[in-house]
Amino acid sequence: MRAVVFAAPATPVEVVDVGHADPRTGEARVHLTAAGVCHSEAHPVRGDGEVPTPLGSGPGGSGVVTAVGPAALAFAVGCAAGGSGICP
Repeated sequence: MRAVVFAAPATPVEVVDVGHADPRTGEARVHLTAAGVCHSEAHPVRGDGEVPTPLGSGPGGSGVVTAVGPAALAFAVGCAAGGSGICP
């Protein structure tokens, strides 16, 4: 799995390979086919304020469910899914 990661202010973001765990109770893994980067993510890159790092970029993603954890009743493998949020 790849992610766009912000590591420190005033440094370029990087596309890196990251591992992933199996979904936990109530969770689903989604293979993203599209993701957006919002303007608020420019602030930590410029050093405006403090955020925990590394920071995974790209809130507003959508894709296809590839795995589900126990009790993930709202998800099924193969279904379309989307969400939003910034991932530390």
